[in-house]
Amino acid sequence: MSTISVERGQRRLAISQVLFTVAGVVLAGMFTGVFFVVDKREPELWYWLLMGSAAASLVYSCVAGGWGIEKLDLEHKHFDRQAIAVLLGFIFLVASLFFLGKEKADQQTKTIGQIQRDLGAISTNLKRLGEELGKAQQDQSAQLAELKKLRVDVEKLKHQPFPKKKSK
Repeated sequence: MSTISVERGQRRLAISQVLFTVAGVVLAGMFTGVFFVVDKREPELWYWLLMGSAAASLVYSCVAGGWGIEKLDLEHKHFDRQAIAVLLGFIFLVASLFFLGKEKADQQTKTIGQIQRDLGAISTNLKRLGEELGKAQQDQSAQLAELKKLRVDVEKLKHQPFPKKKSK
């Protein structure tokens, strides 16, 4: 490995510091975003695999940058690896957004759904009870009509004389 100039070393160090900052900010944002996703969505397995890969790439970029700073005066590939790892972390992070999964139903939506189901059951019961009441009213009307007819027959019988028995 050959040595490099101080000026080139300083440029590498500045770029590495920027990559450290970017990786740290993205990691913090990722972990904050995970809480939102877990709260509001049902992420798929691919989401977790890609987020884990993104986090691992970003952490590796920090490690590779540290190795590069350790050997700042020598020619090596650690800073290149740091930059590639940050890029891969971004790619994995963006890819994970396609696997967020379906949205969770919130408690209010669940409660409204349950109320609607309950109202449907009550409506069905009310309709059935209305039909039973209508039938009972028809039966009662028929019985009242029969009762009136029997009363009329009884009145007629009251006014008719009893037939006398014939003797032999």
